[in-house]
Amino acid sequence: MNRKLLLILGVVAFLAIIITPLLLGTLFKRQPKNLEGIPRQSAKPLVVWNLFDPEDAFTGAIQQYQTNHPNVRIEYLQFNNLKEYENLLLNQLAEGTGPDVVALQNSWFLKYRKKLSPLPTGLQQMSTDRFRQTFVGITADDLILKDESGKEQIYGVPLFVDTLALYYNSSHFRDYVPTATAPASTWLEITKQVQKLNHPDNSFERFLISGLAAGRADNLRNALPFLYLLFIQNKTQLFTENLQSVVLDTQQGLDPLTQESFYPALNALKFYTSFALPDYAHYAWNDLITRRTPQELELGVFAKGRLAMMTGFSSDYEKIKESINQKKQGGVSSMNVSDIKITSIPQLTREGRDAYAEYFPLAVSRNSTRKETAWDFVLFLSQRENAQNYFLKTHKPTARLDLVEEQSQDPIYGIFALQASFAKSLPVLDSSAYQKIFTEAINSIIEGRQTPQDALRIARGKLQCVLDQFNNIPGKLGTDCFNQAKLD
Repeated sequence: MNRKLLLILGVVAFLAIIITPLLLGTLFKRQPKNLEGIPRQSAKPLVVWNLFDPEDAFTGAIQQYQTNHPNVRIEYLQFNNLKEYENLLLNQLAEGTGPDVVALQNSWFLKYRKKLSPLPTGLQQMSTDRFRQTFVGITADDLILKDESGKEQIYGVPLFVDTLALYYNSSHFRDYVPTATAPASTWLEITKQVQKLNHPDNSFERFLISGLAAGRADNLRNALPFLYLLFIQNKTQLFTENLQSVVLDTQQGLDPLTQESFYPALNALKFYTSFALPDYAHYAWNDLITRRTPQELELGVFAKGRLAMMTGFSSDYEKIKESINQKKQGGVSSMNVSDIKITSIPQLTREGRDAYAEYFPLAVSRNSTRKETAWDFVLFLSQRENAQNYFLKTHKPTARLDLVEEQSQDPIYGIFALQASFAKSLPVLDSSAYQKIFTEAINSIIEGRQTPQDALRIARGKLQCVLDQFNNIPGKLGTDCFNQAKLD
């Protein structure tokens, strides 16, 4: 009896030794960990805020990343209103919250640098040298910045680089400029073509056909990008190199043609506004032309076939097509989609090679508690295969040097990829302040309230106020630079 009891107890003990670890292993199974060692079930989602792109543009990439990292869940939010987005983002960052990954306009990085987390040195996928070898040149200028210690750091990664190009209605060139059939390569020649393309009449708009949408700031979608382009092409220097003083309205060298004193910003502003001043032979734009298309502005006029040329970014192509289709369905006369053509932005000289860049790189917030994971995801999105898939879904031109040649062959979007390789940008310290300052400068000239020289001097005073706030000059913080800056 004792032997049987001992045998039974021995079997029970043996089974307990075998089964107990298995049960405990089931109940307390060790969870996989992400890049920062956070267990899967306790990890918060990696929150990504992006501008304009729907989540569909990244579906494949997000799914692949989550497959590779089963403990990471991406939460993607799309925003479409730039001003509302920036206000919300600033409030969230100030409160120490907000997303892990943020999209910022390329010109915002000087302003936001201290609110961002640079690429960690532990991630060896991308160094500053490799960044410059991977992406088009403008991205290094915008996104590789010096930190407080003076060391170069990567603060953002581009998924695309868009540029301002010239859209034109090929039927108008066939009819009215048969010797050219396409826009000229220099702005001086463009002014001559505008005179041929213009068809003034006694209609409400005063033009049956306008040669070029330019000159005003109140009814043009791309007024400021157009002006910034002209600043760039005129080699305008906004600030001293140490970012202490505004030199916008000063002499900067000699005119290459006349060898006289050259004021590049003044030259750009006068040329831009000339298209909206009736005293000029190439006058082509007024406040009445867009009254019938108040939401679409110049894009709607172009779609109706009443505008020969307009500046635009790559995304404008689909918007023009959609506008044409809507008008045709509504019985409104409009141009043919096949007549939408795009060419390189004109230059000051035939040797010129300057384009204006506007894009929205991804960056990592300083408030993120998962900076390494966030940066790993951003770098993953920028890999060659993902970048090419992104182009196929969005048609936004690549930022990668190894895709420029391939994408430049695209019959519609190729020109944007080509221009990205030599694009430039302006140092914008406060985008909303810049918009107010330069819009007012343009309006004051068009309305006859200021000469271009005075308008530029007033703009310089307001920009100095913005610069002083950027540099935390005592007494300047909180100042309304737009309303308080006065004419010297």
